[in-house]
Amino acid sequence: MRNNRIGYTGSELLCSVEAMGIGAGDEVITSPYTDMGTISSILTSRALPVMADLDPASFQIDPADVERKITPATKAIMPVDMGGQPCNMARINAIAKKHKLRVIEDSCQGHLGEYQGKKLGTVGELGCFSFQTSKTIACGEGGAVIGNDEALMDRVFSVMMNGSHRIIGTKYRMTEFEAALLLSQLEGAKERFAIRNRNAAYLTSKLRKFPGLVPQRLYPGTTSGSYYLYMMAYKKEYFNNADRSKFLKALAAEGIELSPYIAKGLHREPWTEFILKQPVYTKMFPPERLKRFRDQLHLPVCDRVCDEMAMIWASGPLLGTLADMDDIVNAIAPADFPTTTQALMQLQLLIGGRDVVDVSPGTTIRAMFLQIFNGKAATLAALAALVKLSDDAKVPWWKANGYPRPFDLGDIEAAGLN
Repeated sequence: MRNNRIGYTGSELLCSVEAMGIGAGDEVITSPYTDMGTISSILTSRALPVMADLDPASFQIDPADVERKITPATKAIMPVDMGGQPCNMARINAIAKKHKLRVIEDSCQGHLGEYQGKKLGTVGELGCFSFQTSKTIACGEGGAVIGNDEALMDRVFSVMMNGSHRIIGTKYRMTEFEAALLLSQLEGAKERFAIRNRNAAYLTSKLRKFPGLVPQRLYPGTTSGSYYLYMMAYKKEYFNNADRSKFLKALAAEGIELSPYIAKGLHREPWTEFILKQPVYTKMFPPERLKRFRDQLHLPVCDRVCDEMAMIWASGPLLGTLADMDDIVNAIAPADFPTTTQALMQLQLLIGGRDVVDVSPGTTIRAMFLQIFNGKAATLAALAALVKLSDDAKVPWWKANGYPRPFDLGDIEAAGLN
């Protein structure tokens, strides 16, 4: 996209909504799996945020559900490049063109990513970036709007500069101090971007055949992603239905930190009921429309994504070496032996699902084993099953991880646990 103009602001999405003249009585379709700032930009303009469900493999807004939720009041689509990877913008732009809708691309996590030869943020009509503290380019707070329509960008500038004496606006200008912080990061931003993409591609190649932890699907045309997050779906059926929290705790015992992301989608937050009682919404939308809004808050795929998400923060682990990536892979999906993590999960399931114990680095597996049982009786058959798990492997997990054999049946009997 040529002749791009950039506006620097503390509320990039809201400035875009206001600049497009979207307001009370209008609807904007967006994702429930995002920061509340996405929804707030629509609510602040007193428009109605309509949430479409997600694609289960990409964790991005589902274009098919977007099209199902278009009404005569719909004025725009606000897709979110979740995790810093592009959503299906080809489909979204086609839907927008078909229904004569505007497109505001929420690329707040998508710095420097590329889709079909275009940088993220330039694929929609307006693109928005965040420079909030956790982002891959950050200055504490603030953001930017990018576009190549001169008249529209003039309106963005006016909104963020008190209306410029000609329209309604407020003061959303960034400070020079924040700009200086950003400029100082630009020299290394591309290098860090390249490292994240290299490491993400490496992890994906190693995890491709492992069904228990499935990396985020990238759409055709994705040249690169910002990788604000490296996102995966945890499939508990491949871990004897162990809860995700147990899996993450077990990985942490090996020094590998994965975490959930958004605990619940925005369709499950109290703002959805709050706005239905506000006069501006009850006046501008008929009761049947507000009832349909409530009925459409059933978004099962988003719920599943929230429950299964296991991710790596880009600003820390994803900037490591390939050897660091191997440590992650070996903890999750070793080639020919169960890891300590998997063995402990097997053990806890055999004894009825107790939590993996919290231990300090260097604690022996046998010590963990004894802590799990806490001196209480256990069946010899259950313990023997774990011993057999190690003996049957080509390289026993305890040997591959540099541990002495942690226990055998004699140890079990000597410890008085049989």
